[in-house]
Amino acid sequence: MSVPAAAASAAAAVGLVVEVAGPCISFTLRDGSTVGGSGARSGSPDLAAAMEDCLRGLPGDVRIVLVHDLHHLREHHDSGEFGRWSRVARRLSERADLLSVALLTGRTSGLGLALALACDLRVMADDAALCLADTRAGRVPALGTASALVGAVGYANALWLCLTGEPVTATEAARLGLAARVVPAHELDAEADRLATHLLAGPRDAATETKALLAGVAARSGPAAVRQREAETDALTRLLGTPARNAG
Repeated sequence: MSVPAAAASAAAAVGLVVEVAGPCISFTLRDGSTVGGSGARSGSPDLAAAMEDCLRGLPGDVRIVLVHDLHHLREHHDSGEFGRWSRVARRLSERADLLSVALLTGRTSGLGLALALACDLRVMADDAALCLADTRAGRVPALGTASALVGAVGYANALWLCLTGEPVTATEAARLGLAARVVPAHELDAEADRLATHLLAGPRDAATETKALLAGVAARSGPAAVRQREAETDALTRLLGTPARNAG
């Protein structure tokens, strides 16, 4: 089975490659002019719409979502895009019967980082890094980034990462609990295949119930998570509409 042809075609038009192989679906953001140009600018609402449509139309037998090359998504300046991207983040995190895995290369920040943290698991290439530069750029972490960070690394570490904006290496990300695996860059695709095979080997019902229980403890889903995402979006909207007068 596959996603609807219209959704896959719309995704390809804005630089999103969608592939379905049995119970796995993968999203890959193209690099170069397609993603950086007029059709699929970083954070483009068209790209968000395409990804949301594909996730909404997933066949029932799909259990694993692999998301590649999120480092191509960076800034999110337009508050009008937040609602759509927030729904994408929710679809990556809240379905208990779906496991989402971000496969990270390069330096992932901004919107790309928000979607990576929305995924259940993150696997990083050994030369990859995470960059929490929003606060130093006059914004706040949005789309669930703040709550995901606190849940993963604790309040003090989350505050330090956000306020300093220092890049987090793959090794450090693994130490902090932000990455489940770190592998040599040339082995990332093979590791994705191994991980998907391993995750699919267990009973689906047990995996679904386990994710639901753990997500409840971590407050990744439900009303509290929704309220947190809304609070982050509201704060970012306020900052985007206000000149940075207190810098320095």
